[in-house]
Amino acid sequence: MSVVRLVLALTLALIPVASFAAPSPEEIIDGFFGPSPPPKRADFYTGEMKRQYSEEPTVGQMLLPGKHYTARRLANSPAAAPVYIVTIDNGHEKIDWIASFVREGGMLKLAAARPSNDKADSRR
Repeated sequence: MSVVRLVLALTLALIPVASFAAPSPEEIIDGFFGPSPPPKRADFYTGEMKRQYSEEPTVGQMLLPGKHYTARRLANSPAAAPVYIVTIDNGHEKIDWIASFVREGGMLKLAAARPSNDKADSRR
């Protein structure tokens, strides 16, 4: 077998394995706060997110075109249960959300996404 065929065979063999890789918390956040939620997003939710928001429009789907978000992980949150602050800029104000994850079935899943009681700091 030539080297090219061997590389091609290995590449094709690994494609199904790569497609089963769990998404990162950042990818899950993008699915919830970005404009295009992934199919089967309930697979990456747990708890109240799975019960209440699996079939509902996401925050990203409800934002007007051109609006955006930024996400940053809280440095003191544990790797096994990270917490992110997600700031949505709706054009006239910035609003913070808190997105928290838990490990379930060997992967991190979005457990809750709630608006913060505070307005986002406009100096960010």
